[in-house]
Amino acid sequence: MNWKRKIFKEHIKETIFATVFSLTFALVLMVANFFFDWNFDWEEIDPIEMPPLWIRGVASFFTWFTLWNWLFNLYFYKVLYWICKLFGIRYSEYKKLKQKIWVWLMLLVTFVLIPLIVDILNSLISILFNIFQFLISTIPYMGISATISAVVVLSYIYITKKEAFVIHKK
Repeated sequence: MNWKRKIFKEHIKETIFATVFSLTFALVLMVANFFFDWNFDWEEIDPIEMPPLWIRGVASFFTWFTLWNWLFNLYFYKVLYWICKLFGIRYSEYKKLKQKIWVWLMLLVTFVLIPLIVDILNSLISILFNIFQFLISTIPYMGISATISAVVVLSYIYITKKEAFVIHKK
């Protein structure tokens, strides 16, 4: 006897119950769809609204906390200072260049990063909402299917093997 048959014989009851439950669940969903006109529709929700520009202007702290700090920790400004020094650019010009970088980082955060973060959060919330809505809408049908499946499987076991319910004492 090969290992597949051995495993199948060991887990025959679980396999039968899972198969009967799946088929019963599919049948109950088809009947519910036909008689009750039940359909699951994916909804796109946007619970987090895009902040207005004047609130995004407060993104200065967010810019400093993320991008500016990361560039600083990567020694970007030190390398930029060395490059400016190498090409003979004055310190005041270096400061102006840092200010321009700050403005570009602010624009990046205000018009790219914050909308991107809001879109990602809205998509994630929408996906979780639809999964939860689907589960909530199918729970009654799952209960009906589980009850029917249990009755069918237990009836089958009782009819075929009455000794399955007898406890053997050694």
